[in-house]
Amino acid sequence: MIYGALMSRILIFDAYPSIREFPADELSAEGNTVVPIGNPDLIPHLIVAFRPDLLIMDPYLRGTMKWELFDSARAQNPQLPILLFTEWSAPDPHFCQAEACLPKSYILDRLSQKIKEIMGKRLPGKSRGKDVSAWGAKRAVL
Repeated sequence: MIYGALMSRILIFDAYPSIREFPADELSAEGNTVVPIGNPDLIPHLIVAFRPDLLIMDPYLRGTMKWELFDSARAQNPQLPILLFTEWSAPDPHFCQAEACLPKSYILDRLSQKIKEIMGKRLPGKSRGKDVSAWGAKRAVL
């Protein structure tokens, strides 16, 4: 849940620092623990170590869509909600497999609203019983 005492752990992947830092600042200000990353090689490790409640990602990297990043995250944790936050508009079945897709041109309020909708579909009020105290601060930068 995003509201109340059970704040969410959100992993953000985007190749561009300004794109991942902008929503990370806002989401951490709302009380979420946010890890923004730019290195796609860290995604599998952080799915295990950080145990995010949500992955926000743009699989467009170095001029091409890297759907294997999406596929790998989905295979590693099939229950992990994935929000695609990209400007890519060509039809692709991956867009249907994500919990939501938003173009980067959306304002932050719309992104925040969509995140709350996705997290609201999970089992509200149920703690996953995971100790995240080792993460310390509300926001970590890797």
